[in-house]
Amino acid sequence: MKPKYDAGKNLKEQMDAAVALYEENCSLQSIADALNLNANALKQIITMQHRSNVNLLMQWLRTSTS
Repeated sequence: MKPKYDAGKNLKEQMDAAVALYEENCSLQSIADALNLNANALKQIITMQHRSNVNLLMQWLRTSTS
C-alpha cells in the first residue's frame, strides 16, 4: 500500500458522493458512471452506507432510552 493511502477515507468520499448524487435523483447507472464504478460496486457502497446508518440509529436509540 502507498504510505498516504487511506482506504477508509476513500470509501467515505465515495459514499458521500454517491449519496449526494442519489439525493439529486440521479439513476444508479449515472452515479456509477460518475464515480467510475461498476453497478455492483456501487450497490455494495450503498449497502455499507445503509448498514452504517442503521447501526448509528440503533446506537442512538440505546443511549437515548437508557
